[in-house]
Amino acid sequence: MLNTALRHAAAWPDEWKPLSVSVNVPPTIATLPEFPDILNSALRLWRGEGTVLVAEITEDALVSDPERLVGILGEVQDMG
Repeated sequence: MLNTALRHAAAWPDEWKPLSVSVNVPPTIATLPEFPDILNSALRLWRGEGTVLVAEITEDALVSDPERLVGILGEVQDMG
């Protein structure tokens, strides 16, 4: 889903930019230690900037380790 969204965003005409694309990310993916690397790799692949992507963490009531999620999201935020 992430690559598809970024691929579509990369194909948008310049006059549409800087629109962003939102992707729903389940907590099971967002809490993976490699989640920032997954995002970074996808952004590099599609030549996206951090501002083009909005990662929406879904089902926040089901996050079993909110502290870990906050730490990982901090890494994502530091990427830009």
